[in-house]
Amino acid sequence: MKRSFLATCKKQGMVRVLSALLIIVLCTPWTLTGCFPAADYYFKSTRIDDSNFPDDNFRNFLLESKYNEDGFLEARALFETSLDVSSRDIRDLKGIEHFPNLTSLDCSDNQLAALDVNKNTELERLDCSNNQLVGLDLTSNPKLQRVYCSGNRLIEVEGLSDSVNSVSGLDQSITVPVKPDGRNGYVSFGSF
Repeated sequence: MKRSFLATCKKQGMVRVLSALLIIVLCTPWTLTGCFPAADYYFKSTRIDDSNFPDDNFRNFLLESKYNEDGFLEARALFETSLDVSSRDIRDLKGIEHFPNLTSLDCSDNQLAALDVNKNTELERLDCSNNQLVGLDLTSNPKLQRVYCSGNRLIEVEGLSDSVNSVSGLDQSITVPVKPDGRNGYVSFGSF
């Protein structure tokens, strides 16, 4: 009796092997988005233009970087954990919310008058020193451990939590949260 190819494969356990190979072939594109169609859609619809990234210098940084794919934000931005945009004369970081998994952001030595990191909830380290910041809202950043903010005109810092190990650059007249024992042991005034 003649067996079909499929019956032979089933008998030898080859169906699983062939299925696994097919999945590998179909989910191995040259970009990170092959197995993540939702991420692919999201990033293919996030154009690196003045509506999503209004600051010319920030936008040009992205266009000249590994995050650019034919004028659209590439999927690797979704997985990026560290971003250094220091010393680029950036005045507005609108668009930083497209990097939701950042744990470290260095935006020091720019011209920022405001900084919105409310969508960057994974941040553990923030260096926003030497800008023109007057206020800083960190209420959506519970994982933040280190904040560098010297060289600004800070009047108010909101949302420092007990997880913050140290803060540099705050004027001592700024009110900061105090631990239950009455000490502000996690705030350091000066460099570290």
